[in-house]
Amino acid sequence: GVSLNIFNKHCDRIKMACIAQIVNVLQSVILTEGKKMLLTPTYHVFHMYKNHQGAAAVRTAVEADMVGYLDKDGREESIPSLSVSASHKDGCATITIANLNAEEDAHIRLKPVGRGFSADGEMTILSHSDVHAHNTFENPDCVTEKTEAIDTGGEITIPKAGIAAIRVRLL
Repeated sequence: GVSLNIFNKHCDRIKMACIAQIVNVLQSVILTEGKKMLLTPTYHVFHMYKNHQGAAAVRTAVEADMVGYLDKDGREESIPSLSVSASHKDGCATITIANLNAEEDAHIRLKPVGRGFSADGEMTILSHSDVHAHNTFENPDCVTEKTEAIDTGGEITIPKAGIAAIRVRLL
């Protein structure tokens, strides 16, 4: 999600980006075993970001806590806990958010500047309580998208290590 947000935010310079290998490789979108097939969390992220394709990017500003990590040399660094990008097409806005904090949910409020959007929207979430969870042939739907209606004027929760795609009608 973070990489796709970066690509979307810099779409004036990045004209095309794709995943090189799709099936049965590292970071696959699809895994197969004989006649069995499953969709990976990577598939679901790409699916959630599809509405950015062919859309016009919208500038975003984010106020977020910082989250720490260790760099390759073992030094502590920090980055914003939220990665966000947005776009619009066909009278709708798509806002994608990655919560980089693996320990805490993010509680956000959307504040449109300029053009407004409807109070009712839809949010698709990809998350799991175990950040190491993955889909297997025994449990192919362990990590999958869940969609719910939201009030865009209220507080929205993005689960820890979760990704959200919010769709709203523009006014």
